[in-house]
Amino acid sequence: MKPNLRVTLVLLLVIFLVLTITASVFWAKVDHKAPDDSNTVEPMEKPIIIWYHSGEQADTMSLKTAFSSGLITHAIVKYRNPADGPWHAERKVREAIEVVKKSDAKLIWGRELWARWVVKDAKFADLFDPEYYIKQIQSLRAEAKEMGADLVFLDTEPYGNSPMKPYMLGENRIKLSDQQHEQLRAVIKQVVQTTGKIDFIAPAGWWGHPGHNHPWDILAELGKLRIAENTYYDNERTINALKYPYEIFGAYLNTTKKNEKYPHNPFFLASDIFEKSRLWSNRKGLYLYTTIKSSLAVAADLLAYSKTLPSRSSAESGETNHP
Repeated sequence: MKPNLRVTLVLLLVIFLVLTITASVFWAKVDHKAPDDSNTVEPMEKPIIIWYHSGEQADTMSLKTAFSSGLITHAIVKYRNPADGPWHAERKVREAIEVVKKSDAKLIWGRELWARWVVKDAKFADLFDPEYYIKQIQSLRAEAKEMGADLVFLDTEPYGNSPMKPYMLGENRIKLSDQQHEQLRAVIKQVVQTTGKIDFIAPAGWWGHPGHNHPWDILAELGKLRIAENTYYDNERTINALKYPYEIFGAYLNTTKKNEKYPHNPFFLASDIFEKSRLWSNRKGLYLYTTIKSSLAVAADLLAYSKTLPSRSSAESGETNHP
């Protein structure tokens, strides 16, 4: 064998050994690394189940009955706008608050954004006044702290004699101009920068696709968790057609599915909304709305339904024993 060839073979052997040792050290380090958990799936957060209680309702039995089901995690007690009266002056409001505080549910204190009866100082210009919103939010939070509420809620729908009704309700409402729409958007952005977002707000938007220059599409930005009201009825076509974003699925519960006023929009039964959890299981939670008249009967249905479940924990996670 020639000297040059021998030298070449020796060099190749040395290089091979160096590479082999380096690779062994590298793979030894890899084997001793902590396992890669980048694909670990976190358990799904349990949805919140909110029971609505009107501050106008004198009887608290529906609240107590709903809590007995073990399905309710939060309860909204909502009363009018502060201009219509202080919360502590109303016995029915105070009693409802105490019932919630004695339960395992979190108390959400709610107010209406617009005055409904004491409207002598209310005006359309309030819609574009950032100080109006800031004052309402600060008042809401101060009241919640005073009563010991856990969270706050604001209802932006106008009621009673509010001058906002012609601009927000009905198919023939007065629509905002493009300029007013953008002005309102800037106002709400300024308010959020000043106060931060509140916990819950409703409605989450106007029916259909945003862009109808409806104030609700913008006012909803005041809340962290937006409650949809266009999901109220057991009409999957309507629910699936919604384009605006929302985190909380609203359901209008009754003891009958028949809706005399809107025949094509049947009510949800207490059992329906859990058996059809596919409608809301991809959301942060569920908001159960009832009228004062039907609230106790609906709560009784909810309690009866809870007793059919294999375990309450499965119902709270949005799962049921139904397909």
